[in-house]
Amino acid sequence: MDAQVVKVLEPKVRISYDEMEAWLYLPKPEGNTVYTVDSLVEILAENGVRHGVDRGELERIIKEPVYNWEVSVAKGTKEKDGKNGYFEYHFNTTFDKKPKINPDGTVDYWSINTVEMVEEGQLLVTYHEPITGENGMSVKGKVRIAKRGRPMIPLRGKGFTRSQDNLHYYADFDGKVEIQSDRLVVSPVYEISGNADLSVGNIDFKGDVIVHGDVSRGIHIHAAGSVTIDGLAEACTIVAGKDVTIRGGMMGDHRGSIVTQGQLNGKFFEYCNIEAEGSVSAASFYGCQVSSKDRITVSGSKSAIVGGAVYAVCGVSVSNVGNDSEVATEIHAGVSRAILLRIKELTENSNRIDGDLKRVEEGIAQFDQVSLADGVDMKNDPRRIALLRTKIMKQADLATINEELRELEELVENSRGASITVEHHVNPGVQLFIGDLRMQIKDPQYAVEFRVVDDKLMMYSLYN
Repeated sequence: MDAQVVKVLEPKVRISYDEMEAWLYLPKPEGNTVYTVDSLVEILAENGVRHGVDRGELERIIKEPVYNWEVSVAKGTKEKDGKNGYFEYHFNTTFDKKPKINPDGTVDYWSINTVEMVEEGQLLVTYHEPITGENGMSVKGKVRIAKRGRPMIPLRGKGFTRSQDNLHYYADFDGKVEIQSDRLVVSPVYEISGNADLSVGNIDFKGDVIVHGDVSRGIHIHAAGSVTIDGLAEACTIVAGKDVTIRGGMMGDHRGSIVTQGQLNGKFFEYCNIEAEGSVSAASFYGCQVSSKDRITVSGSKSAIVGGAVYAVCGVSVSNVGNDSEVATEIHAGVSRAILLRIKELTENSNRIDGDLKRVEEGIAQFDQVSLADGVDMKNDPRRIALLRTKIMKQADLATINEELRELEELVENSRGASITVEHHVNPGVQLFIGDLRMQIKDPQYAVEFRVVDDKLMMYSLYN
């Protein structure tokens, strides 16, 4: 008689792919087999489960009992990543330099804020130290490394004091605070509570200038930083190294002048000369000469450019151009042929000077070779010294030319795709230019865009 084969069922352990959870499958015991918590812990250990075992769950599946069913009995400890240190700024670090358009189509130039004022001793920045983080462990007992929080180096800059624990930064004096290329800078501000008139005199300040009133005729304001005028500017002169904001507008009387290395924003400008490295924004220009190396935007449903000439490398956007009297008005976009010819001239000069430099350097090298071969010191030879002087002069000339060339080539690149957009009326008497292409408006037009297609200046409807 054949012996009977008895199949013995054994508990099974399954571990998740990430080793962060384990399940136990218990078959119903046969004969005198008895499960205990310790025996199950031993079974788990034999299968590699050494961490996160839930003994309470093991007791439950024995007492109830739970057989022939997978039960989660162990879970790993998830690592807690640390957090990097960071700076909390207690002032506005970003400004929207575009004015707000009101629902009625008017423009709110009081919404522009380019200066953040602080007082001496004011808390500017709080540094929050990094959180270390905690390592975890899988059910197999493998350590799971947590990411460490990295500290930040203290802020550099000027015009502030840092606490001894390096956690707090305070303003040293009343002034303007800003972030300049990851540097915290508090700089002085020339602030006039009333009008800038003859009682104040001309202003020349190495910082920002704020006038809370008007600027009178004939006043000169020169600021290394920004200029903000809350009121009206008359026929004055403003030169700024950064942005200019004139909330009340400017009545230039053919003598008002603004030159800025930044942006220009203002309610209106009448009979002014304006040169801006950045963009220009206003509600209207009347009889002005305006030049921008960026874009000119004349915002508002009733905004207009009437008379004069405006020029913007990147393009012009406006609601209305000219008027019913057909006053002569010019709108320019892109770069002119004169700039392209200047680029060609500079390139030729750069190549010529570069060739001259190579010949000068070869001459200097010949003196050095003779000196080495004959053992004679020729460093002070008048001919060699003359070549060195020529080299220095040529290098300076080349640097100047290449800098102008770089700026002009950047203008050309920025001008690609430049267009003139008029949301409402274009009146007869208006001339439009993109580059050297010209279009004279003889009949009234409405809601059109002007752009160059196939080397021709074309007009397109905005609604087709």
